[in-house]
Amino acid sequence: MSAEVYKNTAIAQKNSKRNAYFAFGRDAELHGQDKSEGGYAVFVIKNEYVGQAGNLRRVWMLVEKNLGFNAAINLLNKRVGFKAYATDGEQA
Repeated sequence: MSAEVYKNTAIAQKNSKRNAYFAFGRDAELHGQDKSEGGYAVFVIKNEYVGQAGNLRRVWMLVEKNLGFNAAINLLNKRVGFKAYATDGEQA
């Protein structure tokens, strides 16, 4: 599965000491398909130190993949520490 990160869905974790952001993504083959098809993923942005000088690079890392739409929303809400997104039939 090659998943794309939907960067416009990125949201900061509540009370994060490491400036963590989480976002949704989806399998590239399912992009634009009905959400009942599944294939959703949750990503977190991580800091990586590269080189001898310790340069900082921020990269999106996969938390979990092959989730249904509501499961992805529930996982993201749990990780950020508050209800950032509503599942189907709920209000945010």
